[in-house]
Amino acid sequence: MVAAWLFLGEEAVVAPTGFGVALLKMVLALVLVCVLAFLLLRFLRRRLTPSTPGPLLRVVESCPLTSRQSVWIVEAAGRYFLVGATEGALQRLAELDPAEVEAHRQNSPEAGPVRFLDILRGKRQGGKERE
Repeated sequence: MVAAWLFLGEEAVVAPTGFGVALLKMVLALVLVCVLAFLLLRFLRRRLTPSTPGPLLRVVESCPLTSRQSVWIVEAAGRYFLVGATEGALQRLAELDPAEVEAHRQNSPEAGPVRFLDILRGKRQGGKERE
């Protein structure tokens, strides 16, 4: 075993060296780095996590136009907006009349997606059998 000599004032202190000591130092350094990374990520998560929308904001409906473009109807504090979304920006296209939006939502049934199995069985989108 090789010993390193440290001089502190008038005394000489022997610091042990070797594989075991180096391994212990490496494990302690790794634990310290992991703890610091955990604390940093926990701190940044609080700062960078977007807040969830409250009761005053909700997406009523969305319609994808292409893989990078879509149109949304957004309700904000009782007002309805038509919003265009692209890869880099959001743009308000129009403000919609709340009475008209609610009337359309009441009159249109939630049809859901057309299933291929229903088409094979001869059913239409409304659930009626073809004759």
